[in-house]
Amino acid sequence: MRYFVFSDLHGSASALKKAIALPSFQKADRILLLGDILRGGYEGASSECAALLKENKDRILAVRGNCDDESDAETLGFPLPEFRGFSLGMHRVHLSHRPQVFSFPPGDIVMNGHTHRKTLYRDAGVIYVNPGSIAYPRDGVASYAVMDENGIRLHALEDHSVLLELTF
Repeated sequence: MRYFVFSDLHGSASALKKAIALPSFQKADRILLLGDILRGGYEGASSECAALLKENKDRILAVRGNCDDESDAETLGFPLPEFRGFSLGMHRVHLSHRPQVFSFPPGDIVMNGHTHRKTLYRDAGVIYVNPGSIAYPRDGVASYAVMDENGIRLHALEDHSVLLELTF
């Protein structure tokens, strides 16, 4: 399975169009959205953005961000729970928008957005991932992640270069 991971879109149809054009988006089995999808004080709720996401709804696993409204799930056509989880090989993957303060066993992968700053590291055997923001980065580079059974790579949206990489 290949996953395309992004967060903090905040209704930016222009950023979403760049992502959709990427081969890694088009070839992904699943798209993971880590919250703040349509709203948040930037471009505002975007019907164009919602329509583009709805076209891919069968591949999307998403969580609700602090700027998302409960009604956004109906608009988007997919659920927006606060937390989600699934298995990837020997790893349990945990999705949320805000960083989680729980303890996780070694081998788990914890993904969140919210900060608009990318991170990828391993601590006590747990892998922590924040893909940064695809639209409004606070660390200077719009970014996304690609994950498969071999590892996780953070990429710059503009030139697709690998910014950080962690293998399993």
